[in-house]
Amino acid sequence: MVDLSGISVPIVTPFEYDKIAYHYLSENLQFCKNFDLKGIVLLGSSGEGAALSDRERIEFVESAIKYISEDALVIIGSAFHSTQQSIDFLKFGKEAGA
Repeated sequence: MVDLSGISVPIVTPFEYDKIAYHYLSENLQFCKNFDLKGIVLLGSSGEGAALSDRERIEFVESAIKYISEDALVIIGSAFHSTQQSIDFLKFGKEAGA
């Protein structure tokens, strides 16, 4: 069982001109390293996951994980209209390191 005690911070998905602004994502996640956080929450209710395509969600998670400390817990939102899509995305997330 995963220990969820501690503070995990939800990260918003930064946009610039209708595209994900990965340079701002990197800055936000680097800033988070200054604090004693248990984990990072990606694509949660403040993460604008519903506004992203399936491909964008995957690219966002893959990119974010590169900037998150290896010892940090990574939690991903998996709110899809389809149960199977949610299951598939969670399987991807586990393989990606979330």
